[in-house]
Amino acid sequence: MRRSFKVKKTSVQWNANPHFLYCIEFDRISYHQAVEDFNTAMTWCWENFGASIDLQSWKALLKSTDVNTVWCWENQTTVHANRIYLASSKEVDAFLLRWN
Repeated sequence: MRRSFKVKKTSVQWNANPHFLYCIEFDRISYHQAVEDFNTAMTWCWENFGASIDLQSWKALLKSTDVNTVWCWENQTTVHANRIYLASSKEVDAFLLRWN
């Protein structure tokens, strides 16, 4: 995967905060490439951090079930690019070691 993503720190305005402190956001310059890269990165996260679900479902299930608290994702919308949310700098460091 070429470097088609940015690491961002979430803030209180983000739906993922405070559960996920970091976001890997995939560029939308080339939609096809961004979707491929996002899929490759999600597969890697699934294999390394365990199974997870999308952010909206994650938030709905948080109080009632055991959800993965290490990572989740959000598909591209008209406002946001494809995103992977990570709980801490530990997960971001592992991600960057693999993808940089």
